[in-house]
Amino acid sequence: MAKVISTKFDTWQCPVTGARFEPILDQRTGRFVGVADVDAKGAAYFKGRPGFAVVTDKELQAMTSRAPAPAPERVTGEPLADAAQAAGAGMPPEPPKG
Repeated sequence: MAKVISTKFDTWQCPVTGARFEPILDQRTGRFVGVADVDAKGAAYFKGRPGFAVVTDKELQAMTSRAPAPAPERVTGEPLADAAQAAGAGMPPEPPKG
């Protein structure tokens, strides 16, 4: 089944195709969009209409998954020492300016 994204409505049921749109958070934009499973006839109906897009499962996965946080670089090779350096432990405070 194909997936259809609605950027105008997050919860909606199309009276023509019967497709029911459910809200999903788009991680790229931070907005809720509506997603519905449709057959080939429904995909042809929504394709090219403003506010709707037919997407693949891979595109939907990219929209809804969050990128993992980058791992901190190791400086000394010891995890505790690296974490302490990253947190600023052992660093003298900056002198007052002025």
